[in-house]
Amino acid sequence: MKTGLTIEYSVGHFCKRVSAEALMGWFHNVHLPAGVPLMKKQGIVKYAVLSVTCEIPRSAPPSSSRWARRSPGGMWRKYDLVLE
Repeated sequence: MKTGLTIEYSVGHFCKRVSAEALMGWFHNVHLPAGVPLMKKQGIVKYAVLSVTCEIPRSAPPSSSRWARRSPGGMWRKYDLVLE
């Protein structure tokens, strides 16, 4: 495997209105088994999973939460689960 410049990225997941247990079940039983081989193939050596549960106010500035992103309509949204 070639080593070089390390990149950092995040993948945010929004979920349908299901329980936190159902979201984590999907993530561990469906998403990771499909994604880990691809990550290994691309040389990704580690990852972290962050679950975001706090509500972010619509008027929150970007610095109030690392995981807040602004939607095209101008409203602040949060991710339900972040793979970093």
